[in-house]
Amino acid sequence: MLTFVLVHSPLIGPMTWQSVAKRLQGRGTAAIVPLLSSEGVKPPFWVHHADAIGASLQAVAIDNPLVLVAHSGAGPLLPAARTRVTRQIAGYIFADAGVPGPDAATRFDIFGSREVVEQWRARAEDGSLPVWTELVGLANADLQKLIPDPALQRQFVKELPRLPLAVYEEPLPVPSGWPDAPCGYLKFSPAYEPDAAKARQAGWPCLQLTGGHFHMLAAPDDVATALIDLCHAMKVGVPK
Repeated sequence: MLTFVLVHSPLIGPMTWQSVAKRLQGRGTAAIVPLLSSEGVKPPFWVHHADAIGASLQAVAIDNPLVLVAHSGAGPLLPAARTRVTRQIAGYIFADAGVPGPDAATRFDIFGSREVVEQWRARAEDGSLPVWTELVGLANADLQKLIPDPALQRQFVKELPRLPLAVYEEPLPVPSGWPDAPCGYLKFSPAYEPDAAKARQAGWPCLQLTGGHFHMLAAPDDVATALIDLCHAMKVGVPK
C-alpha cells in the first residue's frame, strides 16, 4: 500500500497535516505524520528531523512505497531525509513548500530575500525565533482567514514552537543523484509562485489549489484529492 509521509515545517506543528492524513487513510492509501521537534537537541537539527521521519516508518510494512510530502519550510529537508531513510521512496511532493537548493545551502540561502533573512535574525532572542505568528506579524483576523475553524486555530497556536535560529542557518545536504524518484508541486498561495516556477522548469507535474498557506486545514478533502492526482501525474500508482 502506498504510504504518504506528511512532513510539517519545523516552525509549526504536526496538526497541520492531521486532517489530510485522515482523508487519505479513507481513500485506500496510508498516511503518517512525523513529529519534527527541535527542542532539547543539539545541531545539526536536520539529522534529528530526518531521523524522526525514519522512526515514523517503523509501523509501515517494509514493501510499502513511500511518498514524502513536505509543507513550507520542510521542503528543503526532503533530500536530507533521503540520506537517513533506507526504505523505497516512490516520490516527493512539495506543498506550498521551498524547493531544495544546491548541496549545503541553508534555508536562509533558499529564501532568496536578504531583507526577510535579516528581519528574522533581528527578531531572534537567545538564539531562538519567536513563534511563527509573531515572527510574521500575523493578526488574529488574518489567522482566522487562513484557518477558519476556531478549534483548529487554537490547536495550531498551541503547537507553535520557538525554533532555534540555527535551524535556518545550518547547511542541508542534497545527496548526489537526488531526486531519485519523481517529484511534484502543489501550490496554495501566491508567495510560493517562485518555487512552483522552479518545479515547472524542472519538468515536475504541478497543481494549484487557490487558497492560503494552510489550505490543508481549510480544505483537507481538496488537498487529499490533489495529492492523489499528483501521484497519478507522477506515475506513482494509487487507487482512483
